[in-house]
Amino acid sequence: MKKKLIKGFTDRNFSSIDKIKTKFPESAYLKQIHGKEIIYADRIGYIGEADGLYTDKVNLLLTVRVADCNAIYLWDDNINYIMILHSGWKGTVKKILLEGLKIFSKKGIDEKNLNVEISPSARKCCYEVSRDFYTKYKKRSHLFFEKRKNKFYLDLAVSNRKIAEENGISSIKIHDKCTICNENYFSYRRDNTSKRHLAYIGIRKE
Repeated sequence: MKKKLIKGFTDRNFSSIDKIKTKFPESAYLKQIHGKEIIYADRIGYIGEADGLYTDKVNLLLTVRVADCNAIYLWDDNINYIMILHSGWKGTVKKILLEGLKIFSKKGIDEKNLNVEISPSARKCCYEVSRDFYTKYKKRSHLFFEKRKNKFYLDLAVSNRKIAEENGISSIKIHDKCTICNENYFSYRRDNTSKRHLAYIGIRKE
C-alpha cells in the first residue's frame, strides 16, 4: 500500500479546507485544554480532552485549532504514524512536544527518521510578555526570550524547535510568518478574537 501525507493550515479564508473535504469528509478533533495530554485516535469525531492526537490509521484526518499558538506536525519517514499538537505558551512550558517524541520512541521510531513542522504562530517580533512572566520562566532552558527596550518577547516556535533539537530531531521546519503582525491570520493577541485556524494532518491510501 502506497501512502501519502496530507497536512495543512488554513488562513482567514479557509480556502485550503475545500480541497481536503473531498479526501477527508470528516475528522478527529479534541477539546483543547492547554495541557500536555496526547490521545490515540482510531475514529472520526470527538476524541476527548487533550492537546494532541496521533494515529497509524489511514484516511483519518487529525485536527487542532489555533490562533497565535503553535500547531506542531510530526510524522516518520515511512508515514507509519502521524501526530498533531496544540502548543500555546502553557503547552510549550509543559513540553507537550517532548511527550509526543516519547510516544514515537515507544513505537520504535528512531528520532533520525522523525519530522517536525511548526505552523505560523506568535513570534518574537510581537509576542510581548510581562516582566513577571519572564522572571518566572526565564530559567526554563528551552524557552526563547528576547529583550528589547526593556520589554520581553517570547518565541513559541523557536522554543519548540529547541525541544526538538535537544532530543535528536534534525528534520525541523518552521513557518516564519507571525500571526500577530500578519493580517492574513487570526490572532487572539491582536484582535481578541474567538476565531481559529484549522491545522490538520492525515494519511491517504494511494
